[in-house]
Amino acid sequence: MDFYDNNKTVRIRNFSLASADFIEAARNTNVYIKNLVQVFGPIGFDLFYSLGQRNISGFIGEIYKNFLANQFDALCLNPHQDGRPDILSLDTEEAQRYYQSCFNHVNGRPVPIKEQFTPFQYGGLEVKCSIGSSGKAQTARFAAEHGHPFGLYDSRVGYLNGITWWAHHSSSSNLLGLYYDYYAPENHIPQIIAALYAELTGSDWNKVSTGNPQNKKTSNTSLNQSGLSKMKNNCLFCCSDEDYLAQLRTIKINI
Repeated sequence: MDFYDNNKTVRIRNFSLASADFIEAARNTNVYIKNLVQVFGPIGFDLFYSLGQRNISGFIGEIYKNFLANQFDALCLNPHQDGRPDILSLDTEEAQRYYQSCFNHVNGRPVPIKEQFTPFQYGGLEVKCSIGSSGKAQTARFAAEHGHPFGLYDSRVGYLNGITWWAHHSSSSNLLGLYYDYYAPENHIPQIIAALYAELTGSDWNKVSTGNPQNKKTSNTSLNQSGLSKMKNNCLFCCSDEDYLAQLRTIKINI
């Protein structure tokens, strides 16, 4: 897959990343996903059916975070499962010393202290992944044309009415929003198509929904119009496939 590089720069504290750096991580992620499919193929294990659509976005985001963070000594994955942001900024000796102090040692193993990593004092980069959204009209048109509703391995290109990203909180963040699809030229394997970025504040998120305290539903929120506008106006890169360029422009992403 070829990418169109918008030659943007993302600055996290005193550390800068070029859009080419984000593209490299996307390429590595896409190749890794294709290789995973080949690894599981001989035993007849369908990785993505096992994950289910609900978990695929997070799975792709986790792979991408590792590739991006591993490119730079100034970046590090947040070691706590509930930590934020996802990728930490360790761009100074002060930040590195603080990071080392954020662990308890139990039986000789470092255990991250939740309060120190949620949020991390020196910030970083939050990474979210989305396949996009389709309204009733697009969903009905797809079903009429294909004889079935959207399912795994069905490309959404041409049937989107938007892209948004979800979170468990409305804390301000440097958000990298990935967009992926089941890419037809790669046998409909999930592949990262584009990335958008914005520096967000709490006012860029909808009100957090906490649900019924008696059930296990976690809190969640999504970007509101101001947050989406910031993201749409700062596309770092996108697939050079004309179908996707046309789709992204249709949903008002400034490429």
